[in-house]
Amino acid sequence: MLSSFLKLFLALISTVFFFAVAVYPWASDDDFNGLRKNGDERFLDLVYFAVVSFSTAGYGDISPKSSRAKIMTSSFLLFVNIAAIYGMYSALIK
Repeated sequence: MLSSFLKLFLALISTVFFFAVAVYPWASDDDFNGLRKNGDERFLDLVYFAVVSFSTAGYGDISPKSSRAKIMTSSFLLFVNIAAIYGMYSALIK
């Protein structure tokens, strides 16, 4: 059981970082509201945004503004939610 949980946890963490790395090069002030200007701070903002979005808290301090940011965010959340549901289902069945 712990092994399944650990695999799920690592998969979700790596997906959050993948989102931040994939979005970082093109994330601009035109794409997201609330991102800071500095490169390191912007990356941490994207990681924070991914975690808050995945947890469904959605505080609103950082939000997608452009169509491409909304599509990327929606795709990310769809993938993460499907993976989480599958992982939890698999862990419970074993």
